[in-house]
Amino acid sequence: MPSYFNLFYAKPYTRIGPYLVGLLLAYYVCRRRRSNSPRLNWLTLSVGWIVASGILLACKFFPYQQDLSNVEASFYNALSRVAFALGLGWVIFVCVIGQGGVVNSILSWKALIPLSRITYCAYLVHPIVLTTYFNSMRALINYNAFNHV
Repeated sequence: MPSYFNLFYAKPYTRIGPYLVGLLLAYYVCRRRRSNSPRLNWLTLSVGWIVASGILLACKFFPYQQDLSNVEASFYNALSRVAFALGLGWVIFVCVIGQGGVVNSILSWKALIPLSRITYCAYLVHPIVLTTYFNSMRALINYNAFNHV
């Protein structure tokens, strides 16, 4: 387990795809704000929401529908994080430009501020917890659909 952690999980280049999606999205939003671009029309918004929702749902539920072949698993592992970042990028983009609608209202709700702070704290602490847990194990883990997180 430590070799997998050191070779893949902890290396920053294994997460470069979603990072670049976020970087390009931030660059585009900054350029769009400087140029005072017009608002998106309803067709673009509708298609964007449908595609983003489809991508996010497919990334979450596709691997649990069936046993994947080696080729399918390879494509899923190579593209799922980038695809998820693209879908989430759409949600962020429309909320930042002020066209997020009800999603923007829900995400901006004041009651979610404590929850957002707790989840950010958990995000900062979880590598320490995982490292301690996995380094203290004496037997290998048998992964299945219930303990695969």
